[in-house]
Amino acid sequence: MIDYIIFDKEHTHLPKHIKKEEFDLLENFHATFIKFTNIVDCFVNFKLSKKKLLDFMEYTCEHPIPSLELIYPDINFLFFSNTLFGRIFIDNTKSFFKQTNIDGKELLKSFEKREEFKMMKLLRDFGQHFSIPINDLSVSTNFSTNTQNIDIFTSKIELEKNKETNPENKKFIKTIKSDKVALMSYFYSWSSSIDELFDETLNEFYKLIPNEVIISLQKHFNSYIDNRKTTIQILPNAIQKIEQLNKTFISEDGSRYSISKGFDVLRFQRNAIEYLLDKISSEGEI
Repeated sequence: MIDYIIFDKEHTHLPKHIKKEEFDLLENFHATFIKFTNIVDCFVNFKLSKKKLLDFMEYTCEHPIPSLELIYPDINFLFFSNTLFGRIFIDNTKSFFKQTNIDGKELLKSFEKREEFKMMKLLRDFGQHFSIPINDLSVSTNFSTNTQNIDIFTSKIELEKNKETNPENKKFIKTIKSDKVALMSYFYSWSSSIDELFDETLNEFYKLIPNEVIISLQKHFNSYIDNRKTTIQILPNAIQKIEQLNKTFISEDGSRYSISKGFDVLRFQRNAIEYLLDKISSEGEI
């Protein structure tokens, strides 16, 4: 006899049994879902890098330091990390569209035309192939709110030093009007645009999912409370096929037990599942 289960990998002793037809649907969907999981991982990395930069800047503003030179290495690292993770997300999104046959060329082109995308690509390329582009910091005080803000700068003259950069970057550099370029306004626009691109990517992925799979995700992957042994919140994140071997064994103390053979566990990463469930919920009942 073969059982089909869905479970939370942290509570494997509390599986939920599902029908073979539902298991087959989820098993067939899994390969495509893994591709989407990679996009979620890239997006989460970007969000974490953004949070770490903003948290560091907030802490610095609340705990004044003798010299901005002392935090320059940290700001450099955190800001440049964010540009890298953002571009990694974009490049992986391009690959995701190709792998899933989503026609996303025009969508990506529309984002790449944005000023903040051009700037962050320029900074990423400059930092990877020439030198770290950040060359100045400043602190300003808003007396009406009694708060401080840090701004980060690069310079047009510095960016022009990389003679080997690609034609798109050279063209964009020529459009920069001021020699001293404040980067935080680009950063905030960039962050909003990355969020928007992820939402668009999620929308495109959602369109690929068959209705019967959406119904199964709604039915089996929402979190729930299990009261069989103790009150535990279950967050389903894996499915497995298990063959119950028709043999009974007797232990040394005389008790009887049977054994089973488990097939590969197919993991459904919880972060990606949550994004999908939110999207399904926003679209209404199927």
